[in-house]
Amino acid sequence: MQYQFAKQFFVRAGFVSESASGYAGAGVGWRNLLLDISSGYHPQLGFSPGVLLIMNFKGKKE
Repeated sequence: MQYQFAKQFFVRAGFVSESASGYAGAGVGWRNLLLDISSGYHPQLGFSPGVLLIMNFKGKKE
C-alpha cells in the first residue's frame, strides 16, 4: 500500500503473511529526481535496507 501525502512525498508499507515479513519505505521527488529509502524484515534473515535513486533525463512534463 502506498500513500502520497503531498505532491512530492510518499510512504509505503507491506506485509507478506507466508513468511511474516514486513516492509516499509518513504520517498521524495524533486524536479527530475526521485529518492526512495526502504527496509524489509524477514524473521530468519533480519533487516534488508535499500536506497533507490531515479533520474529522469527527459525532464518532468507539467
